[in-house]
Amino acid sequence: MHIGRQWEQRVIVSWQSWHASEKPGYGWSRCVICLDLKGASQMNEEDRQRQMDFIVAQQAAFSSEMIELKSRVDKTSENLDRMAASLERLAGVVEQQARTAEIQRREMREVIEINRREMRDAIENLIIGNEVTRDLANKAGQSAIDVSQRLAGHERKPHN
Repeated sequence: MHIGRQWEQRVIVSWQSWHASEKPGYGWSRCVICLDLKGASQMNEEDRQRQMDFIVAQQAAFSSEMIELKSRVDKTSENLDRMAASLERLAGVVEQQARTAEIQRREMREVIEINRREMRDAIENLIIGNEVTRDLANKAGQSAIDVSQRLAGHERKPHN
């Protein structure tokens, strides 16, 4: 009768509930509260019942809070999933912009190179034009000198 005496000295309150969810970690939950009542023989039945009701009420409140907490965790998880999807889309946009920027950079380099070549050609043409103009100016100056010398020589000759 040793087992019987143990049961006389302890009250075991068992509570089970089903949380309707298909998420991992959800389902049947069971809470067992063991209350040592060695000195409880001095308590009357009403006090024992009140104590047991208090324990059951506390466990129900705890269970309700756990259900609320699980609900909040689910919402947080959903929010994180949406944020992760948004970040993936944002990463895709950033990657596309990086590719676009690289293409534009290459195109800009090509335009700059074309402009550089055109400027070099224009400068070379200006240099050539300057040399030709200087050569023509020298030739015109020499021709002016030659004409002047001929005129001077012609004027020195007696005219009949």
